[in-house]
Amino acid sequence: MSITGFLTHGLTGLGAPRKPVCASTDRLRSTAGTRLPPPARARPPLCSYIDTTVKTIASPRSHAVFGTDSNKRSTFSFTTSASRGFSTGLSEVAHSNASHWPASVRIHPTAIVDPKAILGEDVVVGPFCTIGGAVTLGDRCKMGPGAHIFGEARLGDDNIMLGGAIIGSEEAGMTIIGDKNKFGHGALIGVLCQDLKYKGGECFLVLGSGNDIREAVQIHRSSMADLCTVVGNDNLIMGGCHLAHDCVVGSRNIMANNTLLAGHVMVGNSAVLGGAVAVCPFCEIGSYAFLAGGSMVEGDVPAAMRGKGDRVVLQGVNFEGLKRNGYTKEEVTMTQKACNELFKDGVGTGDLQAANTLAERAEKMLRGGEYGEWEDALSGASSPFSGLMPELGRRVVTTPIENRLRSTSSKRLTPAVQLLASVVLSRSNHRSPGPCGWRRSGDARVDDLEMEVTRLKNEVEYLKSNLRDSGLI
Repeated sequence: MSITGFLTHGLTGLGAPRKPVCASTDRLRSTAGTRLPPPARARPPLCSYIDTTVKTIASPRSHAVFGTDSNKRSTFSFTTSASRGFSTGLSEVAHSNASHWPASVRIHPTAIVDPKAILGEDVVVGPFCTIGGAVTLGDRCKMGPGAHIFGEARLGDDNIMLGGAIIGSEEAGMTIIGDKNKFGHGALIGVLCQDLKYKGGECFLVLGSGNDIREAVQIHRSSMADLCTVVGNDNLIMGGCHLAHDCVVGSRNIMANNTLLAGHVMVGNSAVLGGAVAVCPFCEIGSYAFLAGGSMVEGDVPAAMRGKGDRVVLQGVNFEGLKRNGYTKEEVTMTQKACNELFKDGVGTGDLQAANTLAERAEKMLRGGEYGEWEDALSGASSPFSGLMPELGRRVVTTPIENRLRSTSSKRLTPAVQLLASVVLSRSNHRSPGPCGWRRSGDARVDDLEMEVTRLKNEVEYLKSNLRDSGLI
């Protein structure tokens, strides 16, 4: 028997011969007829024979198999179901505890599933997966090879975990996942925060439905029992992104690869963050905002605005983003008008006095009624963060947040109103650094470019005038 054959039979322990067969070196002759030296003394086998005794305990739906080797080195157990043709790795013999799982559940023999876990219909658990006892899996969830769910975690229906994805933490608290989410290879969802102020205690994450979370994304739980990390619905979060503790992210956002959100960052709805964007703590990114790749954000970006650069400078209205989200040409033009009026004096990043002046001007413009209905916007009732922020000073109750994420009713506001309201409401966040600088306040490169464009326009008009006077056009 070859070495491969010996290992195959010897390592299984079942049906192996009493005396393992070891490969020996025959006396070989070279092409010149020279005899090779006699073979060395045969080495002991790579593994000793394991005499396995198997006992079977029957139950109405499954039977448990308990084994122990004759050398008393190890014990093992697993539960099988003849009706399913699959076996489930368990930490102990519990042949009757798995009977509450639906018959449609399929579990690979190498997976370890706590019998106290709750599994829905048509759940598929792949090889080498782990599911803890406080886990609830909805219907039709699928776990790829090496995926794990720890701690107290609740997943809705139709979630897919690709190989190596991890959800939850053994720390106190809870991870709540909605329906139809996809988690890429190596994604870490609901793991412990990386905040030095965290000294233990409950921490929470609530994630909505329909999110596409790609490879190696990290989304951390909150850092305190009265805070909660929240991610809404239908977001695309590309590979390598990091969402730190206590972030609140709305719905339909796109975060390109390696986007980094520090703690307590807030992102509205339908925002686009380019690759390698980094956002400082407590900053707010408004709805329909656009940040170019590589931007370093250390201030608030109002709704419907676009920005770029190391220490982001606002560049104007995100025209393309508004058009793609269905706003009319008239609404976009009104947003441009509001932007010009709001930033007519400019503002520098971190200039809190100018930021307060900006907020007062925005509120006055809203109350004038020129840009549309403003009452709900100014009260915060139509804010993208409404209902997603837990009450400070009290332990988080996740049910209102979950209900808000399931709600489909929302009032449609003009982007101009959202722009002005985001500037006003951001001042209620006392730890906010204020809005990012406006491009007319210190960005010499942009100012020089604008001056050059203006000069060229004037020169073109002058040439046209001369041609008209000469009758050539």
